[in-house]
Amino acid sequence: MIGYYSATEITTYWENKIVNITSIILASLFLTGFSFKNLPNKADLEICYKYLYPISIGIIGLCLLNYFIPALVYKLMNWNFNNDTLKSITNLPRFLIMMVLSVFLEELYYRRIIAQKILNEKGFTKSIWLSALAFSIGHFFSNTGLLSAFLGGLVLGYIYLKTKSLILSFTAHLIYNYTTFFGASKFNENANLWNSYLIITFIILIGLLMIAKMFYIIKKWESKLEA
Repeated sequence: MIGYYSATEITTYWENKIVNITSIILASLFLTGFSFKNLPNKADLEICYKYLYPISIGIIGLCLLNYFIPALVYKLMNWNFNNDTLKSITNLPRFLIMMVLSVFLEELYYRRIIAQKILNEKGFTKSIWLSALAFSIGHFFSNTGLLSAFLGGLVLGYIYLKTKSLILSFTAHLIYNYTTFFGASKFNENANLWNSYLIITFIILIGLLMIAKMFYIIKKWESKLEA
């Protein structure tokens, strides 16, 4: 959090990202005793790429939730809502490449280290909730928002803990970030199509159902693999 807070005081793009990346690397090293040989023990399973199907459904649902829940709050408060981050980016290729590195480090820290360590010591339920909380707190000084980060932490934590694959949680996280990044502009361009309480609420329910569907499919497939 100290590193993320320090980054908010920096306006230069590269310096900002370097501070962010350095802080999460140091945090990871601290939790592993400055040796990645001390990573929490994890079951090594073959990556099951068929999980990408339910993961895609859940990530789309998460994108809907994390766009339309703030939109609903802003409408209730009669505030002007605009989530168009694309216009604020001056070097798109550089931003997208940097996003890959940031996502990988976040997955390594929050899922492979924190979630796995809690899973080994406290079990699945505490692992998913506490790692999501840590993910949310870690984004306190970002423009992500605590609720959006917490929901994202729950979904990504579930994907990692159930599939036991950092590659799949990393892929899901990257898809989410890219979809949110480009999708916000499209939603803003067509705001007149969903600018009512009924439609926004309906879309939020669809998002919840899509995430629930992902949970159901992954849990069902996991049971079959363990049988």
